[in-house]
Amino acid sequence: MASLRRCLALAILLTTLLLNACLVRVAYNNADWLLIWKLDSAFDLTSPQKDFLGAHLREQLRWHRTHELANAITFLQRTQAAAADGLTQGELEDTVAALTTLRNTLSDRLAADSAEFFAQVSDDQLEYLQKSLNKANKDWEKRANLPPNKRSAERTERILGIVTDWIGSLSGAQEKQLTQSIEHLPDVLEIWLDHTKQRQQQFVEIVRSARTDRTDASHAFVAWITAEAMPPELKIHRAAVYELILEIDKLCTPKQHEYFNRKLQGWIDDLQLALTQGAT
Repeated sequence: MASLRRCLALAILLTTLLLNACLVRVAYNNADWLLIWKLDSAFDLTSPQKDFLGAHLREQLRWHRTHELANAITFLQRTQAAAADGLTQGELEDTVAALTTLRNTLSDRLAADSAEFFAQVSDDQLEYLQKSLNKANKDWEKRANLPPNKRSAERTERILGIVTDWIGSLSGAQEKQLTQSIEHLPDVLEIWLDHTKQRQQQFVEIVRSARTDRTDASHAFVAWITAEAMPPELKIHRAAVYELILEIDKLCTPKQHEYFNRKLQGWIDDLQLALTQGAT
């Protein structure tokens, strides 16, 4: 279901951890501090590392506000327009492609600074990172170990929660139909978790490699961020999620479409204000 989040989420300045509509502008304006907090939880940063990251992230935030924030706002406006008259398969694919472009531009921009930071990571911090990643996987491992009926129920509840967050309350008939559709989604949790763990280990090795060759580590980081390769089962699952998104769109009432529109408009208004504030 991560594809649903990606299709509708704001992909700017690494703010994937900040997706709360009423806080978008505040989060954007403080992205440097929030990212340091996030990295500290993963690496247990030293004071010099925090200083390094603070200086570089502030500069990246200034660059993004000047060169990319308007593109992110345009992306949201186009997403809003596509959903206004009924989402098509082509529009959905275009939305994902536009989101990918925003992500790739950002990863290219951050690659050199990221490799320079990775080169500062000690063996103890690599061990801390590994423990952080293992801890993050525990919740998913618990879900994978649930009996099939409980696992299905948990997944259904989680996805319905995402849907209601975006379009508001569901009618009984809508919830019944979507529950049936969600239950027919391929269950690929173990495959997804194995794939995630492989990518995590690739990331750890990229961090480690920066000590000996920052340039190679920078290229490897970009390749890791932008990699599209995945097991065939996950590709099938992604296609099924796209079908679910289109089904949700068709089920939406005018009131629910307006709910979605207001949520995106709140993000657009907040980011336009952030853009204006940056120009003053």
